[in-house]
Amino acid sequence: MTRRFGLLAALILFACAGCVQGPPGEVFHGTLPPLAPGLARLVFYRIADPYGATEMSMVSLNDKPAGMSQLGGMFYRDVTPQAYYVTMVSRRAFPNQFKTVAPRAGETFYIRLSTLPRQSCNLVLGIECSDDAFIVQVVAPEIGARDIQGLYLTAG
Repeated sequence: MTRRFGLLAALILFACAGCVQGPPGEVFHGTLPPLAPGLARLVFYRIADPYGATEMSMVSLNDKPAGMSQLGGMFYRDVTPQAYYVTMVSRRAFPNQFKTVAPRAGETFYIRLSTLPRQSCNLVLGIECSDDAFIVQVVAPEIGARDIQGLYLTAG
């Protein structure tokens, strides 16, 4: 009986493994479409980090929702040139976890969205577990353009 249960559990696990997919959208390869005159572009992406949180988090520009951060996904927004304070919903605070960018017309900023792993915990010793912290990192254009290759292009 126990052996049948184990075999059944293994079959269910393998069947479900085929159902797991990345974020909805097409896998991105190449370059982004041309930027309209007078606008700037902000590209947001999250590398598929095996140690990071799998949950999604809302990304905001100046406290207005801009899109949803998804593991292995990327999205972009064409914006008017001005200063933007880029934040994410995060259950744990971390010093300097959010950034301000001020793109000029024609510029593209690449913004990596990452998580810091939970701090270790030991309930026996009374050390509580912490939540993941989402952080915003502005990266060099050549690094960002390389990093987004193979990610899922989503609507955000």
